[in-house]
Amino acid sequence: MAKVLIIEDDDTTRTALRLALHKDGHEVIEAHDGGEGIVKFTKQRPAVVITDMIMPGINGIEVVSEIKRRDPSVRIIAISGDPQMGLESLERAKKLKADVAMVKPFKVGQLRNTVQRFVSACAPRAIEQTLASGSLESAEAIVSAQSQPVGPGLSCQFSV
Repeated sequence: MAKVLIIEDDDTTRTALRLALHKDGHEVIEAHDGGEGIVKFTKQRPAVVITDMIMPGINGIEVVSEIKRRDPSVRIIAISGDPQMGLESLERAKKLKADVAMVKPFKVGQLRNTVQRFVSACAPRAIEQTLASGSLESAEAIVSAQSQPVGPGLSCQFSV
């Protein structure tokens, strides 16, 4: 499936997201704060980034801005549960070209479906690159992996 970077300072939230995305077959990279997230993004080049907005050090606004500067095509999901600053941060993240803004608590299935939609949208580019390399078997594997239906997701909600 896809490489996904989760930048979240709350261990419980990060673990819940990691488990849900692993269940869908994604390779998950984790970062505890914005600085670590930017470093891991640069080294690993994930297709999707999920970032909390309110974190110590480099916050989510700076993360979205820097990652989009480095790679405008990366898909970013901004999340926040802070009732005061969080909603304002989510609005700013959308202005900085975050693709989706989600308020915690949210259904994990909603996040999984969003990631799947992003991954499916990237499939033609991945297939094109694989075909250019001359490996038809790899292209068939990508098509098969990309066309698997997304399940209903987890029905639980988690709060931060």
